[in-house]
Amino acid sequence: MSDGALRCDRTAARERIVDRESRKDERFDAKEGATAAIVSPDDNQQYASIGEIIDISMGGLSLQYDAKTNSYHGFMEMEIEIFGYTSQRMRMYVGRLPCKVIYDRVVASDDKRALDKHHVGIEFSDVPYFKLHKLTNFVEIFSKIKAKEDG
Repeated sequence: MSDGALRCDRTAARERIVDRESRKDERFDAKEGATAAIVSPDDNQQYASIGEIIDISMGGLSLQYDAKTNSYHGFMEMEIEIFGYTSQRMRMYVGRLPCKVIYDRVVASDDKRALDKHHVGIEFSDVPYFKLHKLTNFVEIFSKIKAKEDG
């Protein structure tokens, strides 16, 4: 392994530790069907980017999207729309939430075709009170929260 690759691995590991330590809310892996779309700031009727939710909490989420087919250009403050579909044909819509981008990085892969995949970290900002219940339900249904054992 070259010094450059080793330095990249250390930097990535440090970023993961900082990401985890700086979160106020515990993140849970998302289930299949959990989706989020970054709303275009130029035209709020269109999505700038859409992708699969990787993990989610009451404070934010991370999303993987295809940079080749999406027009997200790294704007920092925006809105994100959250929705999901289960295998039992249940649909759930949280709606649009104000948020900001914490990080946006290329997904590391040996597959050269995967270079267009990005992983973006989103922090919710000032979630309206009336959407907190929907967000709570979404996190419970579309995440892999482990049930706490009694006593």
